[in-house]
Amino acid sequence: MDVADKIRSGARWLGAAKIITQVYTWVLTVMVMRLLVPEDYALMAMAGVFLSFIVQFEELGLRVKLVQMPDYTPDYARRVFGLVLLTNLALVTLLALASPLIADFFSQPRLIPIILTLSLSLAINALGSIPDAVIKRQLDFRSLAIVDVVRAVVASSTTLALAYFGFGPWALVWGAVIGNVVGAVGLFIASPFRALPSFDFRGMRDTLNFGGLVMLQRLLWWGYSSLDSLLIGRFYPAHALGIYGTAGVLATLPMEKAGQILNVLSFTGLSRVNQDLEKFRHYLGRGVKLVSLILFPTFFGIATIAIEFAPVVLGPQWVELGPIAALLALSAPARCVNAVTNESLNSLGKPALYLRCLIVTTASLAVGLSLSLPFGLQAIAVSVVVSQLIATIYNVRLVCRQIELPPMRLLLAVLPATLAGLTMFLLVGLLRPLLPVAFPSLLGLFATIPLGALIYFGLIAAFDQEGIRLLLGVVWKRSGARTDNV
Repeated sequence: MDVADKIRSGARWLGAAKIITQVYTWVLTVMVMRLLVPEDYALMAMAGVFLSFIVQFEELGLRVKLVQMPDYTPDYARRVFGLVLLTNLALVTLLALASPLIADFFSQPRLIPIILTLSLSLAINALGSIPDAVIKRQLDFRSLAIVDVVRAVVASSTTLALAYFGFGPWALVWGAVIGNVVGAVGLFIASPFRALPSFDFRGMRDTLNFGGLVMLQRLLWWGYSSLDSLLIGRFYPAHALGIYGTAGVLATLPMEKAGQILNVLSFTGLSRVNQDLEKFRHYLGRGVKLVSLILFPTFFGIATIAIEFAPVVLGPQWVELGPIAALLALSAPARCVNAVTNESLNSLGKPALYLRCLIVTTASLAVGLSLSLPFGLQAIAVSVVVSQLIATIYNVRLVCRQIELPPMRLLLAVLPATLAGLTMFLLVGLLRPLLPVAFPSLLGLFATIPLGALIYFGLIAAFDQEGIRLLLGVVWKRSGARTDNV
């Protein structure tokens, strides 16, 4: 089986896994949100800001190197394992010592035990890091899919049970920790890696240099993805952070879930053809188009229904969430393209250029937030949309220069999905008053969703035959199918 076949197979396995987990976790997430209040989610978001910062150091970027390098030895994997374990031990200690300072920063004493408990996730993740890398090197997406389904089901079920019995924010905390335990155990079982760690780190300077650049990338990514929550948590009441943070999760959930599939496939697949620039350009173009066809309609769909979805489905305590989620969903298409094209630089072995892309992205967001922070949550969300679009234009041009690809080629790849999504957004708004149902209502939501899907896929079927063939090539493996359908 060649790389293209493995990517198609991986897309089917991971796609099926995400569909199962999305349906299950979405239902349970809605039930949990009806039991909890925004302040509960705010505490989790406050702890998550600094926990996600520490996580950037947990494996020193070495897992990326282990996947990307053409060859590796079991001894090398053992030494990486040893480095990861020592690093995580130091990080758990550091986070425990810093927990009172973090609680003081947000003026929330309840954060201290929450942070201490969540820090356990660092040690747990260390045990699964090398098995995860080995599985990805083998393009064994079936195992990744099975582990992901089990982890998500256990974590979501735990959270719902604890929320029902009145554990408040601790339902979210223990759900996350138990999910990490299940995920790490599953990766260890599925991976052929069984070696003990080695603490002999001689001869790893080049590897550490590469990992250091990847780690800087992740720090900047943390700055980009956490800066808005950090500032809102510091200068706004906890309720505001609960609303904004949860709106961001709901608006970008398709990207965080399905986007994980596409990033895994694009990074591992492109890493296998990084010595052939023609194939690299081909697979990158196909990957960007596939991202747009699958994810763009979900984001435009979320923007269409978010304002009504919040009070009808989540309850009146979440009514402020709707407009914020709608705006943040509109920033997600550019963010998806940015993620795939930037990750291609790591596949090429050019982490320094990826670092430059993240600097531009983070700087653009920082300027937007500094201008919008005094004007409320909706102004902040608008600044996120604008800054993401500016950064994506710059980063795509930079990536295209590296692979000698005209930027217009990537623009044309996402144009059909973008136009179809925008048309769907506008037509649904015009046609909904003509439907024989009341708005806002649950029946109105059930009527709106299929209407939007019909408009979007009708437009794609009519005007983007290449996109339809690409989707069918991923979903069904046909005998004699050309690999350029990937």
